[in-house]
Amino acid sequence: GHVDPNISSDTILDSLLSRARQSIDENRPDEAFPTLIEAYSIDPASTTIAGLFQECLTLKVNLQVQRHREAADDGTDLSETEINNLLQDRMGLASLCIDKEQYAEAGGQLRKALDETKLWLSERSLDGCNDSDYDWAAQLDRAQYLLYRTNAGCCEWTSYFEDGDSVRRSLREVSTQPRLLLHPFDALKFPCVGLASASRVAQSYALRALNAVGVNTKEMTPCQI
Repeated sequence: GHVDPNISSDTILDSLLSRARQSIDENRPDEAFPTLIEAYSIDPASTTIAGLFQECLTLKVNLQVQRHREAADDGTDLSETEINNLLQDRMGLASLCIDKEQYAEAGGQLRKALDETKLWLSERSLDGCNDSDYDWAAQLDRAQYLLYRTNAGCCEWTSYFEDGDSVRRSLREVSTQPRLLLHPFDALKFPCVGLASASRVAQSYALRALNAVGVNTKEMTPCQI
């Protein structure tokens, strides 16, 4: 709508933060989130906004977990969309925690995201790709990579080898166009990733960068990339 030019951005920001705070306090995170996005567009460096985003996503996750428990008690099946929403919100919350160097909390959210989603998929005999509206394999691989990277950030080595095996398995079908799961630097430094796989990951990023600026890479050999 029309914004009065006489109203300062600080006044608008204060109003948005007040609305978001009220929505969170009243357990309405879905209303708070777009309000916070609007506030972020005014002041992306605000630590207050970052804190409210974290509160909002924490509330969203907690409310969803509560609904899932109630559904389980009633014997009601959860939909793919509900499971996907929880996975996405846990990963979003983990990312916020990582930005604030709260690695232990981030790792906990990612672990729960993986365990919940894998359990739901196993109970429905879905392989993560087929007969589904979502690319579960890609999402789980991304969460597994973030978990491995996050745990290294806080020296959490309890499941170091098991998580490394999962990351390596996610790259087992790496070809000339592997999924852009790992950053090349991470692929090179992670001990669980072999040099050949790390090289192909780097090539995939190089191909994307070259294609983005209009370079024809179809006839290029790996050594030319």
